[in-house]
Amino acid sequence: MLNKNILKPPLLLIVFFFLFKLNVYAAWPSDTSIVDGPWDNPATWSNGKLPSDSDIVVINTNVILTGDVTLKFPGGKLLVTKNGSLCGNYALNCNCWFYGPVSCKTINFYGACYSTANIVLTEQMTTTEPAYVFESIACFNVGTGVPAACGPYTVPQANFIASNACVGQPITFTDKSEGSFLCIQWLFPGGSPSSSYYMEDPTVVYDSSGFYTVSLIASNDKGTDTLTRTIYINPLPNACCNATITIGQNVQLSTTNSISCSWQPSSGLSCTNCCNPVASPLATTTYTVTMTSDSGCNATEPITINVNCSIFVPEAFSPNGDGQNDVLYVRGDCIKTMDFIVFDRWGNKVFETNDKDNGWDGNSKGQAMNTGEYVYSLTATKYDGTTIEKKGNVVLVR
Repeated sequence: MLNKNILKPPLLLIVFFFLFKLNVYAAWPSDTSIVDGPWDNPATWSNGKLPSDSDIVVINTNVILTGDVTLKFPGGKLLVTKNGSLCGNYALNCNCWFYGPVSCKTINFYGACYSTANIVLTEQMTTTEPAYVFESIACFNVGTGVPAACGPYTVPQANFIASNACVGQPITFTDKSEGSFLCIQWLFPGGSPSSSYYMEDPTVVYDSSGFYTVSLIASNDKGTDTLTRTIYINPLPNACCNATITIGQNVQLSTTNSISCSWQPSSGLSCTNCCNPVASPLATTTYTVTMTSDSGCNATEPITINVNCSIFVPEAFSPNGDGQNDVLYVRGDCIKTMDFIVFDRWGNKVFETNDKDNGWDGNSKGQAMNTGEYVYSLTATKYDGTTIEKKGNVVLVR
């Protein structure tokens, strides 16, 4: 039978392992041949001056990488102590242990060397010490990283600016905080989203105008600073209003909170670049207006003017020369084209016209037609392009 005690490591080995972890950053030597200066003074790494051998490299000062670089350790380890810091844009390959501040705009972990590689984050990076991580922990996001400014590791000073604020339009908030290795948290009560973590320049949308508070919390292991400001969300310009008119009438269109306007289409409008034109369309028309307010907010709205138009033929007329209803006309101001024909009871055509202003006077071929009922046929096209067809009877009375 398998002896389970064989699977248990000796107690002395466990104690040695933890003592080694707690003191390794003090015991490992530094390799000064791979940097621009001694390790006990601030140094700057440059592309081409990076570790690529099997040494154990200890960072116990503020090291700033210049340029996007890759840290390679085929057989060694990189250790950032509590007294050191590493800032810049870099990618990691193999064994890296971080006990001090580590900051970057982009970071990728490339995987293990000899199946033993780990990234160890402690102190301000996580409350657990040590922590072996391959995903987001605290303010440090392995895979994408968190934005951070390089500089003295001191208590941060929160600061931000915002773009022009308009209802329903994305507003960009730009982080201007000062300090190193910052964890950023945004609070936008009343906005969408209402909060944001780890994002340098989030965008937020507000659905109503008014005053809103925005808070930025910048923190690191040295402390936390919160800045709260009140912003005003400007209302959008708007247009008024949909209306219904009878053809030949007009209606006043209007806008509010606007200083410049552009209308389309131009047909039936008194002007296209004013904000309150008069509309007198011949057919139902939807106008689109693009507006700008004095605060720089833009909006586009449709306004529809419905035009009523009826086309009809009177039921009777009396061509007796008394000046009252002597001529039979097709009625309707929205007629663009038409064909109007009148027949007698035997189907003979007695009158035809394509002009609505040309009516039938009751005569045919110079002869007065008898009192009686006649049949008409009408095909008419309106200004909106629609066509109607009508057939009916009309009575001639003398």
